[in-house]
Parts: sequence; structure tokens; C-alpha cells
Amino acid sequence: MAKLFEEIFETGGSGDIELVIVDEREDPDDVLRLRCHSLILTQHPYFYKMLSSSTLREGITREVVISEPRVEFVELIRFIYRNQVEINQHTVLGILSLADKYCIDEVVDLCLKYIKDNFDADMFFNFYNITTLNSTYQEKLKDQLMNALQHRRNLISVTDDPRWGELPLALVEMILLQDDLPITSESEVLTLIAQWMNSHRRKAEDVARLLGCFRKGDGIKVRISDVAYLIQTLGCDVFSEKEPRTGASVWDPNFVIDRHEGAGTNGIVQADYGEQRREVDDGEIVHQLGPKDFLQQEPGWAYPGVHRCRVSLTSTSWSHRERRLLRSGPGQASALQKRAFECSPSKPVERSPSPPPAAFQVRRPPIEAFETFDIAAQMSDGSESNALLGGGVIRNLTQEKIDHELVDHQIVCGVTSGGQRHGVRISQRDRTAIYVVEDLNGKHCLHVGGTISSVTFDLELMIGEPMNCGISRCRFALLRDSHKLMEEWFDVSAKVPLRFYISSSYFDKSPAYTVSVRWLRPCDQSSGRHFYIGQ
Repeated sequence: MAKLFEEIFETGGSGDIELVIVDEREDPDDVLRLRCHSLILTQHPYFYKMLSSSTLREGITREVVISEPRVEFVELIRFIYRNQVEINQHTVLGILSLADKYCIDEVVDLCLKYIKDNFDADMFFNFYNITTLNSTYQEKLKDQLMNALQHRRNLISVTDDPRWGELPLALVEMILLQDDLPITSESEVLTLIAQWMNSHRRKAEDVARLLGCFRKGDGIKVRISDVAYLIQTLGCDVFSEKEPRTGASVWDPNFVIDRHEGAGTNGIVQADYGEQRREVDDGEIVHQLGPKDFLQQEPGWAYPGVHRCRVSLTSTSWSHRERRLLRSGPGQASALQKRAFECSPSKPVERSPSPPPAAFQVRRPPIEAFETFDIAAQMSDGSESNALLGGGVIRNLTQEKIDHELVDHQIVCGVTSGGQRHGVRISQRDRTAIYVVEDLNGKHCLHVGGTISSVTFDLELMIGEPMNCGISRCRFALLRDSHKLMEEWFDVSAKVPLRFYISSSYFDKSPAYTVSVRWLRPCDQSSGRHFYIGQ
């Protein structure tokens, strides 16, 4: 058969039928003559019908004129003779059409397989029109194209092509209605509809018809630009054209506790909340803190805006008494007391609640036994006691030589940015339910009312737009019923986030306090969110 196929191109071939191939795309005078064999051609129904229209006589060569694409028809004859066909992206469409016309189903299947194995956007747009023709392979080709679009790579290549907007409405609807459409979420259907609309003017009923392909559900996030485009096409324009506002990247950030492990340790560990943290109504979070715990917002604010939170501080004890052993003179007593507190590793403005140095620690007897208490017996090192208490041994210390100092507990609320801290100290004196509020620099002081055990106020942080030098102007303010009580302006680097924080000082070991935090919105201080101010 291979030798016979080679003979059809020769003038003196053994074929008894001469096929004259006229290609309308070529010069009419440039024709191709093929000397084929009727016995081979008539094995296929179409050629049998064509060649049997008149009586065949042996030894006489007949001539048949066929108007078909030359290259594609030769490949069809090659398959008839040798059962082989060469298909490429330029000939697949023509070969498929000829194979369908001449009823050669094997070649049709080979063309469909080539389309599947070499699918791309060009292949799709070259063949989608054929799916509307009344041909025997129409359904096969349609299924082949739809199956290819079940791969996300193929779907993206087709929908991102500018020719996507030229597809007929019925075909786009058929694609979007597929149950196996490879999309990341249902919202992508709206994006595909918007891409199909593109810059073309579409009828509202066409858009409404495609919107019927969208399957609504809870938790679906859609692109506002796609929704606005679709609504505008339907005859509505409901969105503002102003520049979008910018704000923080997170809503209602959490507060993290850095909890001190215990006395005598310097390690700070993140607390396991457990019972120390609970959430109540309206988004309020309640934290139980110890004397050396540190509560800090995480993550911090890194964008321009205004953020406000409501803070409630509750403590059963806002002060405690510390006993100090004093010398006889008032001046010496003050010096001794000052020295004891200077031994603390903390800063002078925030005295550590740790007990005084070991030289001052003695076993304290009941108060009624002070008259006969022998302090010298409690001193294990006589030289140390002489250095601190003088050359003589102090015996029979009287009630007047013991000072019960009243230490006020302070809770610090503020913002931190890197090493900067800005905020206020809050304390209560004499259990009057009147709280003293003082800024960290000690320049301003005021009083606010609360209850015996708690006080509530709002903290506000305003972050300005960064200047060309990368510095933002910020403001920290203490508010009460939307009235500004105290504020502080400062500059920070726009690259360093700001965080609200709460800590304490002057607490002894035993008492703890409770902090309730709730984010607020503008003009709605009862809700549980913070708010933004745009450009």
C-alpha cells in the first residue's frame, strides 16, 4: 500500500481514477492530479457513492474534479492508503472537516485526540464555532472542549484571552454552568462574567442571564469592582467614585500577656491564658494580671488612622503598707528609707515591689511584742548591723521607731513604639473612689471618678500620614464620655508599628488586678470595634 500511495503522484501511475484537486485558496491553474485506485477508494462509503454514479470500465481512466483544500485532502488519501495521517495545528481543522464530510470516523477521532493533547486558547477559539454546526462530530467536539476547560490552566488561558468577550452568550453560559468548573471560589464566576462584558455594551437581560450561573452562599467574598461593573450594566450606579480610604490591616487585634515567671527570676514568658482571659458580651476581653505582668496589643498599628479602645481597671486593693525599721532621728530615718528603695533594680519613678535588701530584713514579731523585741538577736552578722545601724547594738526597739509606709498601687496605660512609651499612670488614694491620672513625664495631673474598686475610660491613638522623611505625627489621648481629658503628641517612624500596652508598678506580691478591653467605633462607643480615619 505504501508503494501504491507513492504512485498516485506519478503521471504514469497504475491508478484507474484521476482525482483533480482544485484548491480555492490557490491559483486555479495550479491543480494537483492524483492517479488513485478505485478498488481502494470504494472501500469507504463516500467515495463508493461518488465513484459509482456511472459505470466503471477497466482500462479506461476516469477523471474526477474535487474542490477541497489540497494539503488536508492529501492527508486524507494518505490515511486511506497507509492508515497514517499527519496532523498539526494548521491542518487539524481542515482534516477534521474533510474526515467528517467523507465519513472517515477514524480520522475524526484522531483529530479530537490531537485537540485534547494540544489544547490552548487558540485551539478553543478556532473550534468553538464548529460546535454550532450540524455535523456528526459536533457533540464529540463540544464534549472535548468542555472537558478541556475542566483543567484550571486551560480555563484561565481561555478567559484571559481578549477573544473571551467575543464568545456568544449561549456558549459562555454553558461554560459557567458546569458543575466541575475549576474555580477557586464561587466569586470567580462574577469575575469571569465581568471579563466577558469587558468594554462591550451588553444588554441588561444578557447580564441577568449570566448572573443566573452564580451560586450564592454564606462566606463568599467578591471583588467590589466586579460587582460595581455588573450593577452598572444593569442600570444602577450605587458606589462612590472617590478614592478608597486606607486604614489598619487587621480588625480587633488581640492582647498578649507577658507573664513574670516568679520572684527571683528574670525570664518573661508568654502566658497560657487559661482562666486568665475570657470574652464577654459586646467583644469585651477580660484579662487577669499579676503584679509584674505586661499586657500588650499584638499585632500593632502600622497605617494612618484613629483607633480607640475602652479600658476598665479593677483591683480589690489600690495600696498596701510596708514596714520599715528606722533610726532615732527623722533625717536619718529618711536617709535609711531612701537607701533601701535605691537598692531596687527598677527605675526610681517605678519602684520595685521587691522587699528591701537582706541587711534590712528581720523577722517581724507581733505588734504587741515590739517593746521587748531584741533586734540584735535577729542580726546574724554583727559587722553588717553596726555598719547600718550605728556603732551600738539597738535593743528594745519602741513602737515609735517602726514606720508603716503607705504605698499606692499604680497601673500604667499607654502606647509603645520600639523603645518609646507614652501614656498615663493611674492610682487611687485613701479609698475615695477618686483616681489620680498622671502622664509618664510627670508634667500633668488630673482626677477622675470611679468606684472604690474600678475605673473606666477610653484610650485613643491617632496615627497621621507619614511625611516625606518617613515620620508620622501621632497623638495619644485619654477620653471620658468622648471628652478629651489628657493628650500627648509625639513623632514615630512610619515603619515601626504602635501598640497599646498595660502594666503596673508598686504592687506587692499578693494582689492582682483585672483589665477589660473593648475596641470601639466612631459615634458608637457601645460597639466592639475600632475605627479608621482615611486620607
